[in-house]
Amino acid sequence: MDDQDAVIASLRKAVAALPDDVALKLHLAERLVAGGYRDEAIGHLGAILEADPRNAAALNLLIRQQAAAKPAAPDKPRASGLRLGRGGGRTARRAAADVRRARWRDA
Repeated sequence: MDDQDAVIASLRKAVAALPDDVALKLHLAERLVAGGYRDEAIGHLGAILEADPRNAAALNLLIRQQAAAKPAAPDKPRASGLRLGRGGGRTARRAAADVRRARWRDA
């Protein structure tokens, strides 16, 4: 067992002993991500966000993990009715906000 696995094992025990400690769970989630235990980290992040839906650190880590798990974008982006620039069509900024909301809903 290397040092990182030992730290993760210790943090798992600490979280089991203190399941309501949000900072401890967040630290464990960060170490799990660094150690390659992505699914377990996402589970802890979900528990943190259930307790505190506005926890910025947990949200940021979760978003980074979801972005890392997404498949690469196709070579050619599809237009899908998006009109850039001025006018009555959807703007790129609004379309990006719609995509973020959809990703959050699907998670």
